[in-house]
Amino acid sequence: MFFFHTADNDAAAFNVDNIFSVENDADGSVHVSFENAQTNGVVELSVTDGLEDEVVRVIADAACRGGQGCVTIADDVTSTYIHSGITAVGTITPGS
Repeated sequence: MFFFHTADNDAAAFNVDNIFSVENDADGSVHVSFENAQTNGVVELSVTDGLEDEVVRVIADAACRGGQGCVTIADDVTSTYIHSGITAVGTITPGS
């Protein structure tokens, strides 16, 4: 499972098998796309400009490791991030 938590107390956890892409969307933005109950959604992560590709690689590596239980990708409440380049969870759409 990958766990995401925004500062406004919106949280979601997704089975790694339901994540179908992690991409550098633009300067300062990485998107984690998922399927949830047959609905496609996306978690937008705010990332330090220039570190987007590193963040994509770290998240992809975590997905490939499997068997880790719940991995916190980004938690704005506890300021816990899988990579120091992640600065915030922008949105979780569709909302949890």
